[in-house]
Amino acid sequence: MNKTVWHIAVTSALMLATPYALATDNTDAVDDRARFYVGLNIGTGSGESEVESGPYSYTSDMDTSVSGLNLGIILRSNARLEVGFNSVTADFEDTAADDEFSGIDFNLKIPFGGHKVKPVIGIGLGAYVWEDTADLFTDDEDLSGIAFNLMGGIIADLHKHFEIEAGYELKVISWQEVRFADTGTKVETNSSMGNFFLGARLKF
Repeated sequence: MNKTVWHIAVTSALMLATPYALATDNTDAVDDRARFYVGLNIGTGSGESEVESGPYSYTSDMDTSVSGLNLGIILRSNARLEVGFNSVTADFEDTAADDEFSGIDFNLKIPFGGHKVKPVIGIGLGAYVWEDTADLFTDDEDLSGIAFNLMGGIIADLHKHFEIEAGYELKVISWQEVRFADTGTKVETNSSMGNFFLGARLKF
């Protein structure tokens, strides 16, 4: 769990930086109308998955890479409501093949200040599927789970129709409780990860 604590610390540090933006003048006017955007993001990081079955538990470290498509709306308050279609590739230390988590995220992002470069924090929920796991469980369905997202970073307006975002996201996925097909043993699984990411968006 030490990696999870470190991920939370990094995200919290980014979020605590936002009060500095509140102390600055709002030199660049915020758009007075709602706008839409579409964007792409990539990221890389690390994490761990913990499996619990009765009194036993097992933790496996993983390296992660993320890619996704984002659609969103920028409200008049400059807050953003964003839907992300994301894929996470998990490279576990103790397995040869990579695993894939795919899902959809619903995030609220709040930038601070009206400058061209400004800090942003965000929070959200997601629904994910751990692909190609159906043959392991009695339900014969891929493992599904609910994700909690926490993020912080900066947004840079390079043009009135183009911006980039760089930051760090903590994601924790609680997977459904299932039974192994061969033994019928109940299994609870949780995955946590932290990823540095870079995104680009076109605004309309």
